[in-house]
Amino acid sequence: MAPLQNGTPKIEIAYEICSVDQTNHDRVLRFWTDLTSSLGWDRHAQDSHVHLESATEENWFVVIPQKAPSGEPVSEVGSPQGSIIACHFDNGTGWIGFFVMAEEFRGYGLGGKLFQAAMDSFHAKGIEYIGLDGVPEQRETYGRRGFVETNLISVCSRPHLDNIPPPPAGGLAHGEELISWIGALSPIDMTRSDLEYCGLERSRLWKKQAESQYHAKGLALIGGDKTSKGWVLLRKSIHGYRIGPLYAESRNTASVLLRAIMDSVAEEERSSHPVVAEVWRSNEHAVALFEEYGFETAGTYHRMWYKGKVPPAQAPGGKADQAMYAIYDAVEG
Repeated sequence: MAPLQNGTPKIEIAYEICSVDQTNHDRVLRFWTDLTSSLGWDRHAQDSHVHLESATEENWFVVIPQKAPSGEPVSEVGSPQGSIIACHFDNGTGWIGFFVMAEEFRGYGLGGKLFQAAMDSFHAKGIEYIGLDGVPEQRETYGRRGFVETNLISVCSRPHLDNIPPPPAGGLAHGEELISWIGALSPIDMTRSDLEYCGLERSRLWKKQAESQYHAKGLALIGGDKTSKGWVLLRKSIHGYRIGPLYAESRNTASVLLRAIMDSVAEEERSSHPVVAEVWRSNEHAVALFEEYGFETAGTYHRMWYKGKVPPAQAPGGKADQAMYAIYDAVEG
């Protein structure tokens, strides 16, 4: 007899796990977009496109059940009911993101099989640094799969961008200037800087992000020596905006960048558009800085690494603890 679920025999569902390719890309994208929208992920279509395209199709896995839990054939043959992306980065690090299962198919072990497909893709390439950001409800599940919590991320939000508190004392130092991130940083520069602060070398991501200026804007603070002292990105979501990453060599630089990127939002959009940032809690100044600008903590993610192996930048006392104020995105590190 099959294992019990809720006191009755658990149904075993035949399934197929495959990578996304040209034959199923559009169908998978529709599934993913509809499901994440229903779950309230608040992702702008162009933002999702940047994530998905930078991840490469061969590492985007879906599970396709052959029958519904009722035993009846699925409503659409070949329809995906779960998705996960295994992001392979240039420096031998990996990230698990966009892990979703249709509610009807949860609890039948399909999610575990899908997760293992992502892990197998890392192991096949010899990738040892594998990370994810988990919600509190999934922390124990990931722990059983070998992931160890190494940090916490605060999901901080403001309901709108009206009445932003004045900046604290400080501001631009002599010779410093704020300029567009596109004008200041090439994708190569962003990749190099991202690796330094975050420990992930994401060249495909920053190339795609630089190509997608419709939904994103950014600022870099350039010092008198003409080098970058920090930078920040603002991306549109369905209902508002997302801030991140925010990298800065000092608290004052972070404050200048955060205030300036919020001020960059058009006046007519400020009163009705919430803004969210995922804040690196181990930076002792990060949460306090966002609170100074009217953000409140709305949730928590658990930063977890497989077998506790952490890239040096994210290890205790590493560069992230000193200069990462907000991460890019929990779905991609």
